[in-house]
Amino acid sequence: MPILSSFVGTLKSAAQNKTNTIEVKYNKRVIKLCKILEELGYIYGFTVLDKHYLKVHLKFYENKSVLRNLKFVSKPSMRVYFRKKHLKGYNVLSFIKTNSFLILHTSKNRGEFLTDVECFMLGIGGEPAFVVS
Repeated sequence: MPILSSFVGTLKSAAQNKTNTIEVKYNKRVIKLCKILEELGYIYGFTVLDKHYLKVHLKFYENKSVLRNLKFVSKPSMRVYFRKKHLKGYNVLSFIKTNSFLILHTSKNRGEFLTDVECFMLGIGGEPAFVVS
C-alpha cells in the first residue's frame, strides 16, 4: 500500500499544481489504477519509461484538472469492506457525491481493482481503496 498512497498523493498534488505529466514508480497495481483512470477519462494515458518508472499524462479542461479529488476510504488503522448491497446507491458514505466513484480492491483474480459499478454488476464486494471525483 505505500506505493499506492505515494501514487495517489502525487496525482493529487499534480492536479492541484496543474502539472501535465508525472513520473511514478512502476508497479502492477499502479498500472491497473492508471488503466481504470484512463478508461474513465481522468488521465490521457501512461507510458512505461523503464522497468522502474511510469510517466502518467494528466488531463485538463479549460486550465482546470479533470481529476478534482482523491480520498482514501480504507486505511490500515481502520479497514472498511463493502458487500454488494452496500454498493446500490452512490451515497454509501457521506463524502461520496453522485459524480464520483469508488475503486475497490477485490479478492477476484488475486487482488484486482474494479469500480463500484463493475463490482455491483459482477455481484461482488471488496475493500474500497479510494474515492475519485
